[in-house]
Parts: sequence; C-alpha cells; structure tokens
Amino acid sequence: MGSDESCFQGPAGEIAGSGPDLARSVRRLRDLVLRCADQGIDGIGVGRLVAEANDRILCSAAAMAEAELGPPPCGYSLMVLGSEGRREQLLATDQDNALVFAVSAEPAAAYFEALGRLFLSMLIEAGVPPCPHGVTVDNPVWRRCAAAWRDGVSAMTRMVDADAVLHLTQLADARHVHGEAPLFENLRGHVSRQVRDTPVLLMYMAREALRFPPPLGFFNSLVVERHGPGKGALDIKKGGVFPLTQGIKTLALEHGLRETGTLDRLHALRGEGVFSAGMATGMEEALRHFQDLRLHAQAAAVRAGMSPDNFIHPESLDVGEHEKLIKCFKFVTGFQSFLHAKYGLHLIS
Repeated sequence: MGSDESCFQGPAGEIAGSGPDLARSVRRLRDLVLRCADQGIDGIGVGRLVAEANDRILCSAAAMAEAELGPPPCGYSLMVLGSEGRREQLLATDQDNALVFAVSAEPAAAYFEALGRLFLSMLIEAGVPPCPHGVTVDNPVWRRCAAAWRDGVSAMTRMVDADAVLHLTQLADARHVHGEAPLFENLRGHVSRQVRDTPVLLMYMAREALRFPPPLGFFNSLVVERHGPGKGALDIKKGGVFPLTQGIKTLALEHGLRETGTLDRLHALRGEGVFSAGMATGMEEALRHFQDLRLHAQAAAVRAGMSPDNFIHPESLDVGEHEKLIKCFKFVTGFQSFLHAKYGLHLIS
C-alpha cells in the first residue's frame, strides 16, 4: 500500500459520538484519501482504508440511533453491499446497506423501521449521500427479519428476473459491520447455497458482466463519450471495473467461495484452477490500474471543487498509462469472451 503508514491513521481509529463528530470523520476520511493519492498509495490499498474507516462511521451512526431510540428489541445485523462490501470504494461514494433482524413481531419491525430512517438521515447529514437506487436500510426491501429474507431469497431463485439478478448480485457482496454477526452469516450462507444451486441465475449474473464492452475502437484506440457529462472522456468503471467485479463475483458464487473482495476472489479462483496464471495476472493488473486511475481522477476532481466520478480523460494520461490502459481493456475483452463461452450466453442473448 505504500511506505508512509501515517497516511492510514485518523478516522479509522475513532468512534464518533455526535452528529458533528460523524460529519468531521467523513471530512477527515476524504482528506486522508486525498493525501494517500498524493503519496502514491495504490487504489486497492486506499479502498481497504476507506472500508475500514467507513465501517467505524457506520457503527457510530448505528450506535447513535440506538441511543436515541432505546435498546433494540432483538438482535440485528447491519450489512454493507456493493463496492463497500467488497472494500473497493474510493472518493465517489454513496450508501449501499441492508439490515436483517431476528424476529418478525410487529414491535421489532416498527423499531427497525425507525432505526433505518434515523440511520440514513444521520449519514446524509454527515455528508454521505444515499444510494440513488434506494439500496439503504430505510427501504423495507433491504430491511427484513431473518425469515422474510430467507423466503425472499428462495423466491428470487425460483423466479429469476431482472430484480432477482440485481438483488442477489448485491447480496453476494454483503459484509457484516455492526450487530450480531451470526444473523448475517446465516443469511449469507443461504444466499450462497441458493445461487450456487440455480445455474440459470449464474448465467444471467454472468451476462451482466458483458453488458458494457470496454471502450476500445479500431486499431485499439480508446473511444470516448461524444455527448453528456462525460463528453471527451471514458467511463472506466462501466467499461473496465464492472465487467471484472461482476464476472469474478459470478464465478466465486459458482464455486461457493466466501471472499467478497474482487482480488481475494480472483486469487481463490486461481487456486481452484479456474484461470491460468497469465489470465489471473492480467486481470489483477487491469483491476489495479483501473483503481489507480480512478483514485487520481477522483482526487483531482475533488481538489477542483467538483463531484468525483468515474470518467477518465485519455489526454490526461502519459504514454505509458495510455498504453497500459489499452492493454487492460484487452484483458477485459478476453475475460468477457471467457464468460460468454463458459456460461453458454449465446443461449440467452
């Protein structure tokens, strides 16, 4: 991750006790990430730092909500999903979280409804934006008792549709951050078994990884957006990071792996003999390069007073970075071809 360990000291070691403390921790984390970018710490390492600090911020917000509402009537697990669950968020962050509680009785449901609303509002006030797709604990879809979660997951694997693919893809990245971990572990185990035993669901999850082709044109040129907010740039998350994370996640689910981080999954899959050494190395190098470029582009945007996003302007890259980016996108294309053949996606295209 780099030689300057002092860059990793700060909000990850603090527990906020009030709204202003929470907001201060969020701001300090942003500033810490900017310093890490300046010091040349790699994007993968920074993502793990962000996850560690965010976990503590979320635990603090949950504890503050409990203090205001009173003790919870039963055990619960607060989970993070998506890139936060994989420990791969950088500066362009929002909330992706869910909650499972132990009993279905009405007092418990009412308590956790109130906790979900309060928890979300605390994070928004602290400067953490909500998920634009509503993947947050104030949404009853993502806040259920254990029995309802189990029934819901089972139903999704019986009737595979777009919502089922989306929800189960999110749950596959889930990671416990606060409360009673066994509730999470039981749900996670159920999700893993159900998905692994539903080949058609794995096919549709793999197809998602092919939804966005890498932005490569003729003669291996980089293709940029012609219109919209990304005009003159390319979306490195859509055409690079997402195909890798989604495809590797699908393979990890098929093999029943417990890892949630993309590189951890990749290494485990290589150990299972899924990839050749060359293919695994190429994909790891690609993901690392994508995350490094995202980190530095997002840091530059924040310093310029703009909102961080996932667009990269090719003209901002030096010759070596430019050539490496093309090489990385080629690995993504090869990986997508691998998934297409392995899962017989011509049958559902």
